Amino acid sequence: NIQQLQIFVGSFQDLQQQVKVQQAGAIWYKEHPTTQHYQGVQESRAWLFPEVQGYFNSFFSYSKKCERYIR
Repeated sequence: NIQQLQIFVGSFQDLQQQVKVQQAGAIWYKEHPTTQHYQGVQESRAWLFPEVQGYFNSFFSYSKKCERYIR
């Protein structure tokens, strides 16, 4: 459980306005294809297998490349 967790539903611009009203500070978020338009402090994603690079058209093809690092 996260104490004092608050859920926000709205656009990122609305969130920025809400944060400015309530407190000074930046919005922290994780890097992800869906957060490219966010502004604030971007944290890198935690990769399960940073050694595996490239584009994979399915999770199965990605997981096959990861198998050698599990053993």
